[in-house]
Amino acid sequence: MAKIWNSEEVNYLYENVGEVNLNTIAKNLNRPVQGVQLKMKRLKIGDTKEQLGLFTMGSLAQVLNVDGTTVKHWVTNCGLPVTKKRTCKTRMFYFIDPNQFWIWAFDHQDRIDFSKMEVNAIPPEPEWVDALRYQKRKIRGNHYRSWTTNEEKMLLELRSQGQTYKSIGEILERTPISIERKYKRLIKNERV
Repeated sequence: MAKIWNSEEVNYLYENVGEVNLNTIAKNLNRPVQGVQLKMKRLKIGDTKEQLGLFTMGSLAQVLNVDGTTVKHWVTNCGLPVTKKRTCKTRMFYFIDPNQFWIWAFDHQDRIDFSKMEVNAIPPEPEWVDALRYQKRKIRGNHYRSWTTNEEKMLLELRSQGQTYKSIGEILERTPISIERKYKRLIKNERV
């Protein structure tokens, strides 16, 4: 006969799923792993990501319409805060809290094209995002615009004068990221 779960055990399960390995949870509750998995399924906490209300790097990349490596770059090089969590098995995931993302995004607005993102895709969406979304759409338009030879020359000249990507973007009516990427490609091609 199966042992009935008490409220303390259920609370322990809620508190530790994603924090502690499933085998350790089972051991601490003096229950078989399969019994813990079954209880998690019945409580609908089997999917750690859904239970926590957080984004993985991959799911955030999808919402922002960027490559997964871009989000990884933000985490490793740009200080996007993440929390490491362990799933039911032994796999580690890096989770991003939506509130922490917005705090980070405010300081890194030039890295994100908010016009590619659905409205309220990451709730709660701050008010300042809508203005940036409109501004980027106005600059970017609805399609990719090819670079002219004159724009490339102007980009190289402005960078040699010490202008920032952002200020050059305003002059050329392009995003700072677009300016940075084009500049790096031009410099790379000059070396070859």
